[in-house]
Amino acid sequence: MTPPKSRSAFTLIELLVVIAIIAILIGLLLPAVQKVREAAARTQSMNNLKQIGLATQAYHDANRRFPPMGTYNLNTTPRQHYSLYHFILPYVEQEAAAREALAAGNSYALNQLFISTFFSPLDQSSPDGFVSLRTGGRGGGASYGPNFQVFGNRRYAYPSNPAYLYGSFSALGIDEVCDGKSSLTRSIIDGTTNTIMFAEHYAQCPGDGSVTYNGAPQAPRFIHMWSFSFAIHPPASAHIGYGSRLPPQDKPSLTQCDFFRPQAMSSGVCAVCLCDGSVRLVRTSVSQATWMNLLDPADGQILGEDW
Repeated sequence: MTPPKSRSAFTLIELLVVIAIIAILIGLLLPAVQKVREAAARTQSMNNLKQIGLATQAYHDANRRFPPMGTYNLNTTPRQHYSLYHFILPYVEQEAAAREALAAGNSYALNQLFISTFFSPLDQSSPDGFVSLRTGGRGGGASYGPNFQVFGNRRYAYPSNPAYLYGSFSALGIDEVCDGKSSLTRSIIDGTTNTIMFAEHYAQCPGDGSVTYNGAPQAPRFIHMWSFSFAIHPPASAHIGYGSRLPPQDKPSLTQCDFFRPQAMSSGVCAVCLCDGSVRLVRTSVSQATWMNLLDPADGQILGEDW
């Protein structure tokens, strides 16, 4: 009886062919995996916007008005100041943080607290959700900007005096500028489905001198933090619809991002939350006129079809 022949091993050429096939398959799979990850991050970012929008509406239901862009009470010792995000903390399961800020007399006391709902997983400006402070240390970033024209006094959305961009509100009165005392029925005249309430933006723009205010170069570095009061730190508080009429940037590099504009975190589209609580994607190709109409809650203009 003839014994069975032993099976020969792979030749070097066969092994190289197998390795090449595996490398090709990995190369084909990686883009698909990256797309799946980005899609998951996009879903999470839009879910964050949804939660923020619903929390803002819950605050409105409880108080019959929207929260202000920021507060600064001169009649208390120490002076109390809170960010817009402070007012919705209880509605995003952050009751303890809200109580701690109240006890401190300001929301900035929690500047090192990271709140995942306020930060987008697509935000490439920070790997861990924190922004770098000029004084050293880090602060909890915000990737979603409230629309100043909804929450603040829209008369001052595009101040003629650039000093007002940096908190010089004393001549006008902080409350007059930062608290629009707005409500759904009284202020959102153009309709809740036609007015942006929040939009995505980078948590920080490190900049290289190209950060602009309506196209004019400004300081090279700005940050967005959920804990800063707009009334005290406009260059550090989260916001859109203030200082610039320009539409969202299309996924700019960090050095080219413009602090006063939203940033699309996926190519071609910027996620926004409308005043009815719905979330949708706005094309970065949207015209400046349509974008301005989306920000202004009471301009009486018909929206273009390019958004």
